[in-house]
Amino acid sequence: MSSAVDEREEHDEELLAAPDTYIPLSDPDVTLDDLAAVESVMRSSRLSNGPVVAEFEAAFAFYLRRKFAVATSSGTSGLHLALLAHGIGPGDEVIASSHSFRETQHAIALCGAHPVFVDIDYWSGTIAATKVEAAITERTRAIVASNTNGHPAPWDELKEIAKRKRILILEDSTEALGSKYKNRLVGTFGASSVFDFSQPGPLVCGEGGVVVTDDIDVAVALRRLRAHRHDERASVVVSSSAPYQVGMSDITAALALSQLNRLDEILEKRKLIEHYYFKHIKSFSALASAGHPEIRSSRISRSRRSRPRPTACRCTPNDAISTSAIIEAHCSSPKKYRTELSRCPSIRISRRGKSSSSSRR
Repeated sequence: MSSAVDEREEHDEELLAAPDTYIPLSDPDVTLDDLAAVESVMRSSRLSNGPVVAEFEAAFAFYLRRKFAVATSSGTSGLHLALLAHGIGPGDEVIASSHSFRETQHAIALCGAHPVFVDIDYWSGTIAATKVEAAITERTRAIVASNTNGHPAPWDELKEIAKRKRILILEDSTEALGSKYKNRLVGTFGASSVFDFSQPGPLVCGEGGVVVTDDIDVAVALRRLRAHRHDERASVVVSSSAPYQVGMSDITAALALSQLNRLDEILEKRKLIEHYYFKHIKSFSALASAGHPEIRSSRISRSRRSRPRPTACRCTPNDAISTSAIIEAHCSSPKKYRTELSRCPSIRISRRGKSSSSSRR
């Protein structure tokens, strides 16, 4: 027994001594303003769900020009509540992409509904509209379409199918904050749309999510499913349904709100990092073709000549790149990288490392 313990301890020591080779998809972008916003809440008398959450919800709804936003503990819980708020339950079928995080299917299953997987488009990685229509049955109640890796789904086609078949369409934008489809921000196409604020997204507040909608009845249902307010706890009607207690704290909301106020700056940095990567992998034609339609290998051109990649979408690089990896791979020194970054017209970096932008003030 003791020898087994010794071997385990020796193995643990080896792991601790091994070099850290993990490279994150993106580094959190936290400024002194973000820290000050969190500190302000920490010094207040209210840390849990309160006025800062309400302020963040209002700001996020305004950003997308949606009527209501309901903050949650994660994107998964947000999708779960959205499905319930729209009446999805046992016996229903919900069409979802076969290429997605498992949490999408978890949310569907938690409602008692049955996920029906549909194939994806070769180029964008998003759900294929033609496959969706073929999968619809009399039990189909909703389509959950994801903007995978920041690439918008074919919303015109999906909305036309949903309207013709009289089924609900929900938008999973957990990976696509800031992306656009035909000059419209994602999050504006579904009856309800879900976002997530964990890494490696551009807006990172630890863990958190939000559901946006224009339907007041859905918004009320979302809030009651999320948590009961203090003034509702004496209500027999409201208390007839137990909440899931998946709200957001004021601490989390403070960081999310601070980052939302400079979201354009964060996305601009990511575009610059994407540019560095693209610049240095152009010689690898197969890799370049997968991410950029203007550079395509002869192999892909022959096999997919009849299916050119759609060009209506203008995506942001939400499958973000590690800043530290860029510095090491493409610049001779961090100083040179900061010099290159400072040339971007919408980004300014002070000597203290605090970023600012003139685009969103």
